[in-house]
Amino acid sequence: MERGEHSRLFPANYVNKILIPGANGIRQAATQLGASVTVVSTGLSPAATNGVDWSMLDYVTGIYANGGKNYFDALGVHPYTWPNDPTVMTNWNWLLKTPELYNVMVANGDGSKKLWVTENGFPTSTTNGVTEAQQAQYIESAYNTWKSFSFAGGPYFMYSYKDVGTNAANPEDFFGIVRYNGTLKPAHATVVNLIANNPNSGTASALNITGPITVDGSLSESGWTVDTGVNKGVSGTPNNTVTFDVMWNNSYLYVGVKVLDGNLYKDSANSWEDDSVEIYVDPGNNHATAYDANDRQFIKGYNNAALFEKNGNTSGVLHGWTAIAGGYSVELAIPWSNLGITPSGGTTIGLDIGINDDDNGGTRDSQLVWNGTIDNWTNTANFGDAVLSPTTTGAPLTYYRIQNRWKDTQFLYDGGTRVYYGSGTGDSYLWSLETYGSYTRIRNKATGEYVNIKNGATNVESTAIAASDASSHWTIASSSATTTAKSIKSASNNGFINNETQLGYVTCDRTTVPSDTSWSSEQWFFVQQ
Repeated sequence: MERGEHSRLFPANYVNKILIPGANGIRQAATQLGASVTVVSTGLSPAATNGVDWSMLDYVTGIYANGGKNYFDALGVHPYTWPNDPTVMTNWNWLLKTPELYNVMVANGDGSKKLWVTENGFPTSTTNGVTEAQQAQYIESAYNTWKSFSFAGGPYFMYSYKDVGTNAANPEDFFGIVRYNGTLKPAHATVVNLIANNPNSGTASALNITGPITVDGSLSESGWTVDTGVNKGVSGTPNNTVTFDVMWNNSYLYVGVKVLDGNLYKDSANSWEDDSVEIYVDPGNNHATAYDANDRQFIKGYNNAALFEKNGNTSGVLHGWTAIAGGYSVELAIPWSNLGITPSGGTTIGLDIGINDDDNGGTRDSQLVWNGTIDNWTNTANFGDAVLSPTTTGAPLTYYRIQNRWKDTQFLYDGGTRVYYGSGTGDSYLWSLETYGSYTRIRNKATGEYVNIKNGATNVESTAIAASDASSHWTIASSSATTTAKSIKSASNNGFINNETQLGYVTCDRTTVPSDTSWSSEQWFFVQQ
């Protein structure tokens, strides 16, 4: 609904008869559905207040004067300038005058809200129109002007896709970027290019990985490509080169970021004042003007062992950083349970990346983001999208033969009912390692099942078992000062897998810590294949 030109709907009537009941109904339905919504006001269009029409300034002032403040989350505007150049100030140029609307919002305590362009365009009519070449030029310059405003939010709606008539004297027939006969105007290529290259339409594809990921910041697994650029400056004068990548499996959302920066500092109490990476997640993909209970802002700093989340929601999150040539890299594994959703291929979540840069100590000097704005920490409206790829790919699995130190011809294998040892070959002798929190799960290649002691310490099995079951959680640690032998310790009974009894299968009933001088039956070599 457009308010302004040719409108007799007074602000009081709009607020009381449309805005308040409409917003209440939308929000009530959203609460019942467990959804997050953004209520956008009527679209304000250029006009002068004259007893029939309302100027945009007068109308938004009237919305506030009649109690509408709490019933919209974003202000809709139609900042038309046609037939004039959108970069040249005129009395009709409500693109360049939208800061005046924002000032009214600030004066009413609504400075945190955004303005959305819910309609804009340029007609190629012979009356009050522009040429087709100008249409293409003006669409691009209008969009670039709009996104430079700090209060710009939400999607940007163009009017319209295709001409609706052939009356050259009627502007309404000629707003399309496609002619009435279906052929393309030059503006079509401009819009396609804006969509492809505009950071605010960013979409990243998250690989569905099958292999284990060690979350240490190194991004060394072959599934990582880390080639999506973070290039949008929102504060200061950024001088870093930043790329990121996203992957997922049924347990975690993985995010890796590389930062090339010649001046690195960690000298402030707040991580966002130092060199650091911010990872924003909107699991419901709501792109809303406020965070909901599942939205997250994580900050992982250079040379910082801690992880910050604005509301302390770090449960289960694995994180690491490491120094690399010319900078540093950061890696997070965020459990889906932390984000409150169950992932599936094809799901789209909201995601953004931010980089804080401290070049000389003290406070932050600049910030880059992938898609959003300086206000990413307060709202998710301008996050990009990450699509969870349904195709299993990414990091290939690394498999090991697990060899006993005491009896070096004995290797673990999945024997169906138990985990046995023997000297054979084949997939039943091959095991992969998967990270679960601070523990490791051991999975057999032949069966896809996990080593566990669900049925007791003397009955080490390889079966299908829930990832959260502690009986399938192990700590694999060095047990020798002179060799690469490791111990495999259960999280559920503190026992070590061993072949001490030489019954053909292993048990987990010994709790004596192995060493170079004792209990080599509890020590194992992980021989990579």
